[in-house]
Amino acid sequence: MCTVSYYPKKNGFILTHNRDEKIWRPIAKPPKNYHNQFIFPIDPYGNGTWILDYPNGTVSLLNGAFIKHQPTPPYKKSRGLLLKEFINHSSLNFHQYIIAYDLEGIEPFTLISVFQTESINLNVYIWDGKELHIIPKNPNKPLIWSAVTVYPIEIIKQREIWWNDWIEKHQDATPDKILSFHLHGGDGNPRSNMAMIVPSEGQTVSISQIIHDQNQRIFQYKDLLKSIQQKIIL
Repeated sequence: MCTVSYYPKKNGFILTHNRDEKIWRPIAKPPKNYHNQFIFPIDPYGNGTWILDYPNGTVSLLNGAFIKHQPTPPYKKSRGLLLKEFINHSSLNFHQYIIAYDLEGIEPFTLISVFQTESINLNVYIWDGKELHIIPKNPNKPLIWSAVTVYPIEIIKQREIWWNDWIEKHQDATPDKILSFHLHGGDGNPRSNMAMIVPSEGQTVSISQIIHDQNQRIFQYKDLLKSIQQKIIL
């Protein structure tokens, strides 16, 4: 998994995440509000999550680091538990939490972290199995990422072109328009479409969208397998 886009807006941001999974994997439990602070869905297979929202930010997980790796199980724990366990460290911001975490024995991953106080910080954390790389990004620029474990580099670059072309035509993009791009974007090729489907590999099973502004947080969730939509507002 997966595909993540980031779109800055006045006094906030929109982060949208397509989750791609093998169809034999158990269907995820939809997002819930925990302690009136954290919102996240749960993957029953690893008991973790791929996206988590909290009062000052959002963290989103993609499998893999810079290049596609050959898995070498067993691993110490599921990557999704990194996000879920953050709720037990709410006194820390996510940057403090992840740099102190013992990542040895965890499969490579990429984390997209948006942290908002008076301003927005956008960081990408990439664990390659040996070292944690921290890459700051411009929070005023719309961006998109695709998981290297699912998509070849030529498809990743093609999707970046689609996104940039789409952004040029939608200078004031709304959450619904971005959601539509994540659902319908592409060139008709099921392997590279934003909502992908490859019978031997998997398909896009859900879309999560998080909207932050000064006054509220919104978590929208679309389960594509069960045709269920949900919205949580805090």
